Amino acid sequence: SFNFTNVRKGRTSKLIPLPTDISNFSFTYAQSSNVFRSPIVEREERTEYRGVLDYNYSPGVNHIYPFKNLINKITDKKLVNWLALIRDINFNPLPSSIGFRNELRRNFGETTYRFTDELSSTYYDKRFTWDRAYSLQWSIFKNLKFNYTGTNYALIDEPEGRIDTKAKDEALWKNISQFGRTKNYQHNISISYTLPLDKIPILDWISVKAQYNA
Repeated sequence: SFNFTNVRKGRTSKLIPLPTDISNFSFTYAQSSNVFRSPIVEREERTEYRGVLDYNYSPGVNHIYPFKNLINKITDKKLVNWLALIRDINFNPLPSSIGFRNELRRNFGETTYRFTDELSSTYYDKRFTWDRAYSLQWSIFKNLKFNYTGTNYALIDEPEGRIDTKAKDEALWKNISQFGRTKNYQHNISISYTLPLDKIPILDWISVKAQYNA
């Protein structure tokens, strides 16, 4: 058995990261193989393959305040306090983070028994899965936050027996190109908003927050 876990390139640049930067990706590959024999079992082979591709992009862009500098030029502090609602209007043009994860796992088992006829001596135990996960976090305004997470569990159907012919190989790759057969999908969405009452002097002692989950 051997594995390479979370192999990635460390980020060295101080510039705003780009979505295509190689440092946003990480890779994992693992493989193990086991062969067993006994007086009853002529040969049993168990092999497992696992490959993971992770992507996480966090641009690190701060919120933009279009009126902040204009309001801060006012010398009357009381007026500035009353204009705090306008001064602190902000927006974030980019999501806080975007991520996805792809994990392919293939288990292959072949067992051949002794003292049986050739047609019924060998049995196969196979499973090929493709799990995908997605996430998006976006602080659209400082008071308005949006979160999304989704997971998709898929099964890649394989032909019977070993993949030892061109037709079987083509059938397997066709199922992979179709992202497998989805067995379960679910997602969660949450939106939260906090009223900016702390920016209004006579209401700054009140806190109101609304949240929606689906």
